[in-house]
Amino acid sequence: MASGEQRGHIAGGTMPVLTLLTLFSSIMENTVAEAALRPYVTMDPDWRTIFEDDEMTLTCNVPDRLRTNDDGFYWYKNNEQVLSQEQKLHIRRAKTSNSGEYQCKTSTSDKSEPVQLDVSRGKHKLLLQSPPNIVEGDALDMRCHSSSGYNKKEDTTFYKDAAVIQRPRHNFHLPNVNKSMSGIYRCEKTIGNGKLLKSDETFIFVQDLFTSPTIRATTINIKEGDAMTLTCDTRLNPLREDTALEFSFYKNGDKVQEFGPTRTYKVQPAKLEDSGNYNCRVRTPKDAVRKMSNVLHINIRAAVNKPNLTLLPSTVAVGRDVLLRCQSSKGSVPIYYRFYHNQTFIGNITTRQKGAAELRLSIKSLTMGGVYYCISQNDFHTQQQQSEVVSLLVIEPVEGITITADKGGEDFAPGQSLTFTCSIQRGSSISVFWKHNESLVEESSDHYQLQDNGKVLYIDSLQNHHKGTYQCHANNALNRTFSVYSETRNINIVDISAADHSFQWAMLGVLLFVLILIIALIFKFRENIVCPGRGHKTPSSTGRETQKDNGDDGQQNNTSGSEGIYQNTVATRRDIDDDVSYAYINIRAPQAASSYPTAARDNDFQVLYSTVKCSDVTPETTTDEKTLEMSTAIYHTITAHDINHRQPNLMEDMKEG
Repeated sequence: MASGEQRGHIAGGTMPVLTLLTLFSSIMENTVAEAALRPYVTMDPDWRTIFEDDEMTLTCNVPDRLRTNDDGFYWYKNNEQVLSQEQKLHIRRAKTSNSGEYQCKTSTSDKSEPVQLDVSRGKHKLLLQSPPNIVEGDALDMRCHSSSGYNKKEDTTFYKDAAVIQRPRHNFHLPNVNKSMSGIYRCEKTIGNGKLLKSDETFIFVQDLFTSPTIRATTINIKEGDAMTLTCDTRLNPLREDTALEFSFYKNGDKVQEFGPTRTYKVQPAKLEDSGNYNCRVRTPKDAVRKMSNVLHINIRAAVNKPNLTLLPSTVAVGRDVLLRCQSSKGSVPIYYRFYHNQTFIGNITTRQKGAAELRLSIKSLTMGGVYYCISQNDFHTQQQQSEVVSLLVIEPVEGITITADKGGEDFAPGQSLTFTCSIQRGSSISVFWKHNESLVEESSDHYQLQDNGKVLYIDSLQNHHKGTYQCHANNALNRTFSVYSETRNINIVDISAADHSFQWAMLGVLLFVLILIIALIFKFRENIVCPGRGHKTPSSTGRETQKDNGDDGQQNNTSGSEGIYQNTVATRRDIDDDVSYAYINIRAPQAASSYPTAARDNDFQVLYSTVKCSDVTPETTTDEKTLEMSTAIYHTITAHDINHRQPNLMEDMKEG
């Protein structure tokens, strides 16, 4: 009983439970690993603690691989041999002296693991009975057992690590235990008289059914074309030697072999793509217990092949970055890459897993353009592999674009020539485009001529379809990212000939109007025209009287006070060549009574007519007045102002003529 009390003290003492679990786990891992091919002891009933006078049977179990026809069994208690040589050891009425560690062996095996049996005296009124060995996947059965006289099944409570796990049942059953169920257990019971009984604390440890698996390869130097074999190793707990296990294998997290009884995975011949991270998993057939191994990296060794170099992008502007990607599709890692620009080393990258080596460059000048290549190599073979050369085009962004014309202003006459020039301050690999009224100018257009690689737009003869806005657009020919537009220029075509024609037609219209007016006046007043030597003529159709030139100054004989008097008061003047004659007509208003002042009524007017002879017909050659009249034409007409202002001078001029 001393050992049982000591064990309870350890469980309930100051040692942390986690530390205790770790210690037991470590011990049992080593025990399971070393206990293969040894017998093991079981109890019936399966309690490691019993009261005095209880019965107990211990059995020495031998794995099939150790069983022989002449097996003899040997029992040990506290490392001392017991006289019995049977497979089973019976304890009819247990005594405290039967407490101790029991072991067994056969004539061909080592000793089994010890099994502890504790026999308690009657003063311990309540016992927590549990199996001596608990393995993953087993069912855990516990009983809160009273001594004789206290065997009533009343109000029983079970505790794990001071927490209630079940009440109020007499027995505790838990199927399919796992490692997390290790811990400190106890029970309490209230008997009929209300007395509370408490058991001692018992530490229960759940053993591994099998050890954590490990994966290994037959060799670490596997070359391409060799056979590759991976093995998943684990060991069963000797208490569960006959348990069947299943194995599966994984590569980079993907299953490559399903669960089955085979604990190996084979690949033949191995290829470079078989390289990767492998692990295995082990489980029981019903998947009650499952464990996963460590990860094993397999590197199939092979020489590198010719690498491929790509530039992203292949055309780059100054100030931007370019990414160099070099990769050998074949070859075991690590692979060592070196980068070169125009035979000059610029950097190196080492890859330790499959993939490309990437080197990023910042383009600072146009001199960084040119050819690039890379070299790859690994430890399997010292021979280097070189990629093809790849060209990098470095361009300058387009900046400072202006448009100029060889003539100033915006207004141009039709037929003039005009030259636009697109000037660019900086940029490389430039393409220039022109736009007229937002439409692209085609090189094949008949209206324009593109010169100097498109930088000059020449118009030989400006026409109406040339008017509008002009703009030049420049960009880098191989990279549309950099693109600029100039300011716009406006062109107007002024049609001067049309303006002249309009003016001429306007003047012609004015002259025609004046001519028609003159002709109308002539026809209106032709009856009062007196040619030289023809005397006075009074229109007979109007009924007006005429005053003869008989020397009566200012005398008028009015026959009708309501009509004006038309009078030729002065002699006509004929030019020296007798081709031009003048006729003077005085128009005088009648002197009727009026309330207006005299000055306002003095409204005499004069009209001077001139005629030019159109033929040789004269008064001397014909007496036909109609023929004489048709032989002359009006040459000019002068309308005089108020007779009071103009008559003296006019009369004087005509007398002198």
